[in-house]
Amino acid sequence: MPIACARRTYETTKEASHVDQPIHTSAFTLDDTPFSAISADLVPSFIEDPKEYFDEFGFRKGDDTAGQAGEAVEIENASHRMRFLAALEFAHSGLKDELVWSKVNVETLYTDRVQQLIKDGGIPHSMRPYLWPRFAGATDKCSAAGYSYSEVLRQSAQDKPSIGVQIERSLLRTLPNNICFWKKNSIGIDALRRVLKAIAFIYPDLGFCDGMGVIAATLLLFCSEETTFWMMATLIEDILPPNYYSQSLLGVQADELATRHLMKSHVPDLNRILDELDVEVSLVTVNWLMTLFATVLPIRTLLRVWDFIFYTGSVTIFRVVISVMKMKEDEIVDIGRSSKSSADLFNAVSQLPHSVTGVDKLVEYMTSFEFTITEHLISELRKKYQAILMADQGMIVNATTDTNLPKQKVQRRKLARSKSIIHQIFHLKEERIQSENDPKLKNIRQTEILVDLRDSVMQICRYFISCDEKMELNISTKADYSPESHMQDIDNFLTGRREGHKRARALLDFARRDEDELGFRKNDIITVICEKDEHCWVGEVNGLRGWFPAKFVEVVDERGKNYTVYGDEAVSPEITEYVRGNRASRLANSFRQVMDHGIMESVLYPSTAYHPWSFVEDIAYHLVEKHFNLVYSRLTLCNTFKLDQDGKVG
Repeated sequence: MPIACARRTYETTKEASHVDQPIHTSAFTLDDTPFSAISADLVPSFIEDPKEYFDEFGFRKGDDTAGQAGEAVEIENASHRMRFLAALEFAHSGLKDELVWSKVNVETLYTDRVQQLIKDGGIPHSMRPYLWPRFAGATDKCSAAGYSYSEVLRQSAQDKPSIGVQIERSLLRTLPNNICFWKKNSIGIDALRRVLKAIAFIYPDLGFCDGMGVIAATLLLFCSEETTFWMMATLIEDILPPNYYSQSLLGVQADELATRHLMKSHVPDLNRILDELDVEVSLVTVNWLMTLFATVLPIRTLLRVWDFIFYTGSVTIFRVVISVMKMKEDEIVDIGRSSKSSADLFNAVSQLPHSVTGVDKLVEYMTSFEFTITEHLISELRKKYQAILMADQGMIVNATTDTNLPKQKVQRRKLARSKSIIHQIFHLKEERIQSENDPKLKNIRQTEILVDLRDSVMQICRYFISCDEKMELNISTKADYSPESHMQDIDNFLTGRREGHKRARALLDFARRDEDELGFRKNDIITVICEKDEHCWVGEVNGLRGWFPAKFVEVVDERGKNYTVYGDEAVSPEITEYVRGNRASRLANSFRQVMDHGIMESVLYPSTAYHPWSFVEDIAYHLVEKHFNLVYSRLTLCNTFKLDQDGKVG
């Protein structure tokens, strides 16, 4: 979509969301007609099918493939809404003027009275677009950001197209049975595309994950586009663990293990039958966790669950999972024992959320776990299982300590409003002095940089292990930080450089016509035996030796190493993304952070992008400079007598 068109669409959404309205104003019509419970901005102006085919939320009636089956429960109870309004007015009784949403202090709403109202009937649906972002912290995050959603949109439109391709592929399968998202030219699809691109741009370490799309699309049904963006930012930064949607999905994996831990104590019979029949329940629960139940719970149940998530935090996720299982534990266990079929048991567990229709009963179960599934317990379980996962992957050595755990903060791209030169100079100077004088900030930043570097190395190791089974035995992902492990590094490097022969990669096919010729195919790796003649070299491939034209090959010079085509970017371009990709977690970028740390950047003349190799070249130049005359003499000798510069000159 052109930037100008995107901006016009955004402005329409923005205008509606920024009008300061009294708290008694309803965001939806709620007259039991189709589309009356969602944002009118998303509803298509022309609908091919009769409107009677759709419910109040825009889902096709009778289509419960995504868990959106309707329930015989009213969307909003008038008396419950009046009690909620009374609680808001009472919490702000000191205000003389009419209470509007901009004057609502969310801190005054964390009371037993409001919490009980949420348990009794949830947040009134007409108030969710206003209270969700305030309870979650999205409103405060927007105010403190220093930049607007429109600025993020403007800059993300110029970002690399690779993430955009992934997003485009997922748009139509996000909520395919909802009128707002089932066609490529739908208003909802355009809004979802912009939100996801903005999220991928502002969090370059995360990129895009399908779970984000389902949550964002569901939020767009009720909130403005800008509010949805800040709600997603709050989920990523504050509510969920920082590595929840990272490439490794370490946070989701840890939460899944924490769920299994809770199942052993809260649904022991179900956990036992799952183990007996060897059912991998993680295949089911990971989807629940990543989408916050958006793809499995009926929509009215989902809204009540999200009320608790935004009000009390991510501990609610575990209470919901255990509650859903506890409600149907006896039935599922009976199915497992009677059928003795892993497939039947797996299907029964998969259908658990779809069968939840009694919202009040679910809330009752969730409430019963308030004192056994606590925030402190979940925090400790997350630390424990993150450490175990990292130890398994070689990212830390000792899983029993809290050291070297993943970064506890998601890195957000720096993006600020345009300011005057004078303001930038003095403001940045204050920030630098503060960060330099604060040892905690300095240590946290240094730790994050080293974690990024280690993660980037681990990604490359896992890439080679997945591509080449032969290399799995030669690659160790267990980090050894002892000084002794590096004592022989220089000697091993020099020995490797002097051993063996050079290697070259064939640039094209060369057919063997004479007995003394060496035939090969494109991308074959040739061991160079002799290169005395600059035009014709002698080499060996698959045990055959002969001469070949030197211009038909390219030297890769991997002597002393185990060559693999998966590490040669001319043959396997995938390795380029892991080494020099655009994400901050790639090796070149993480290495650049190490070299760049502590270097002061000019405010008036900010540095342009550069490759970390420039640091290496500069260091190497200064190290060689004092021995320049001696090195130059040796190179001259080698060139004159055609000597091998590495193997013949000591």
